[in-house]
Amino acid sequence: MKITDPDIIKNGEKDLIDAVKEDLDLDVIKQILEKKIRASAMSSKGGQIIVHNNEIAFRLDFDLNLSGSLMFDRQGNYIPEADDDADPEFEDEDETAQNDMNDILKESQDFWDKKQDQ
Repeated sequence: MKITDPDIIKNGEKDLIDAVKEDLDLDVIKQILEKKIRASAMSSKGGQIIVHNNEIAFRLDFDLNLSGSLMFDRQGNYIPEADDDADPEFEDEDETAQNDMNDILKESQDFWDKKQDQ
């Protein structure tokens, strides 16, 4: 037995979510997302040696994947999710990406050092 129209409840829920979204503290949201980005999967797509202002420069390309949600209580306090802590798997990927970048830069430096010696 229904005591009210379910569409009224659904519309009320949508209105509540819309009101909350309009009142979010974007500075706090940015801080949370920055932390999530540091812990997210970043992968190197490659790079190039380029000329910038008539000098050799390096461009490294990355893919950054971030998706998720934010939880908060009725008082508006952020509730961290279980996966908000840094995932060791991502830390290994970050270290690998950093090592790859270091290798690329070292090879490039070696290349230009040999050119200068010739």
